[in-house]
Amino acid sequence: MEIKGNDHIYKVIPNLFGNEKAENPAIFHLKGISQNDFSAAVRAESVISQNHTREEAAKKISENAMKLVSGRVVKIENLSINGQEITTYEDLVKHAPRELVNWIVAAVHSTDVLMEYEIKN
Repeated sequence: MEIKGNDHIYKVIPNLFGNEKAENPAIFHLKGISQNDFSAAVRAESVISQNHTREEAAKKISENAMKLVSGRVVKIENLSINGQEITTYEDLVKHAPRELVNWIVAAVHSTDVLMEYEIKN
């Protein structure tokens, strides 16, 4: 069996809001999160939780989670929200519906999802 590594860039079309049927669908270029990166994030959460107040810890953990996912979003194509072109994960988080952001988060955490929604040539 041949499996693509975590550095492979999957071009995926999320199946939300009719995107998959659109004439010019939004395409996300995504990489999966490796087990090492995920484990490091979990360890960092533990350290943050032990060394900060609940509010500070929640903020720092959220920032780290955003960085983890943001680093796996290589490119966003054909997406505009309220007339604003969305090209980065930071733009997406700021302007997109939660459902779309959550879909991207789930996708980078699951190679199975990335493979399922990858554009087939």
